[in-house]
Amino acid sequence: MASPKKKTAAPRAAGSDAAPSGAFDLAAFSRDRLQLRTAEVECAELRRWFPEGSRPVFVVRGLNGEEFYGVREAVARRRDLQAIAGRLLSGQGEAIAEAIEEFYGGVPDEYARRVEILVAGCVAPALDRPAALKIFKYFPSVGHQLAEQILRLTGEGACVGESSGCGGTPASATT
Repeated sequence: MASPKKKTAAPRAAGSDAAPSGAFDLAAFSRDRLQLRTAEVECAELRRWFPEGSRPVFVVRGLNGEEFYGVREAVARRRDLQAIAGRLLSGQGEAIAEAIEEFYGGVPDEYARRVEILVAGCVAPALDRPAALKIFKYFPSVGHQLAEQILRLTGEGACVGESSGCGGTPASATT
């Protein structure tokens, strides 16, 4: 029985800019305009706060690399803030400590991470931290659904060129 032959790349001529067959086209990659994927997510539970007759839809997008890793560090930042708050409470900085504690409070790490995902990835309406915290506090399933869709879009990566959503996951796939 013959053993399979190992494929090797053909040597490139010195000074050649041509990429070997099957190689990543760095020139095209560098040239193409990339855009983060977006999707609409229907949130019927929040219908009350949308204009009458309109669809209760949030538009979310995938995170870029900096945002993705910034979200991952949110838990560490929260722990640092809690440590600062604890030290301030033992001294004279009660007002500052209360403000820091209000920033996240004693919530689970995953909760803090999901809030940051929602703040970074919600396009319309654009959510600040207090609004994202309120959604997670009173509508945790909606917050989770939105954050999950943002993570799905992030995992799919950017798409090339202009489009409305780049063919991302339809909102119906997130329910």
